[in-house]
Amino acid sequence: MIKAIIFDLDGTLLDTTKDIQNALNQVLIKHHINPITLNETKSFLGYGAGVLVDKALKGNIENRDVIYKEYISHYEKNANILTRPYDDIMELLSEIKPFYKLGVVSNKHQKALNEVIEYHFPNVFDVVIGESNGIPKKPDKAMLIKAIERLGIKINESIYIGDTEVDYLTAKNAYMQSIIVTYGFRSYDELKKLNAAIYVHNVKDLKELLRGMANVTY
Repeated sequence: MIKAIIFDLDGTLLDTTKDIQNALNQVLIKHHINPITLNETKSFLGYGAGVLVDKALKGNIENRDVIYKEYISHYEKNANILTRPYDDIMELLSEIKPFYKLGVVSNKHQKALNEVIEYHFPNVFDVVIGESNGIPKKPDKAMLIKAIERLGIKINESIYIGDTEVDYLTAKNAYMQSIIVTYGFRSYDELKKLNAAIYVHNVKDLKELLRGMANVTY
């Protein structure tokens, strides 16, 4: 029986692309580097802020660490301007919370993750784990295992929901069941090659699926 649902954040619960793009582009332009498009932003996301910056620099490593630090600082101050939950996410979380323990595991750095969660989802999640020193990022299983331990459940009592190949591999590495949504940062055409057991194309269908797993009527 599934007792806990653990979500990825960016591309799964929240559309964060515009705030991330704007924060990074302001820093890139300051350093006379070409800005990135929204589609590039989506394709660069999933592996953490360091990889995002590296991909945006496109091989130009000059001032990389300075640009990274400036991006982190700027994003933390501007993370909730255009960021919005995907349609029907708030309803989904409200309806499943009485029946599951809820968590978030994200490669977003912990401080920004905490601020975004507190702004959009106050008092919703039982555990929130982001990028921090001493714990490997996804697709390593460490973050998921840490979340499971904090929730006090077993691997086979939980399910991980995400929108990228990173999330699929993270769940696979933890031997955890996963659901891959196709409304986020990767298209179904990009995701279908993963051969994931469960794909969901919109939040309403996700709600129905989780309702069935809880074996309850609400």
